Amino acid sequence: MATGDRDFLQARCADLTAQFEHLEFALPPGPIHGDAHTRNLHTDHGQVVLIDFEAAAVGSREWDLLPTSIAVPQYGLPEEGYQEFAAAYGFDVRSWPGYPVLGRSVN
Repeated sequence: MATGDRDFLQARCADLTAQFEHLEFALPPGPIHGDAHTRNLHTDHGQVVLIDFEAAAVGSREWDLLPTSIAVPQYGLPEEGYQEFAAAYGFDVRSWPGYPVLGRSVN
């Protein structure tokens, strides 16, 4: 890895770490899937089933909402699809003041 690239990544990591340490989460910690997005939802005899649990943990639930929220600008998920998702979950992570920190860390 080139020195300039390494320096950039180290500075970026330090900056995001400092910002993360000061976040105030809106939701209480709880079980998180770790890779929650619609491609990990399947139907089985009319029931929706969540799959792919290798990253499951207990933590900040805002983290689980990021993949779907960033799918709008990154992958063309229709805004209406995201709004339905947020309404079903009961929380729009994009309205949380900490969203820019976590959202940038996954882009």
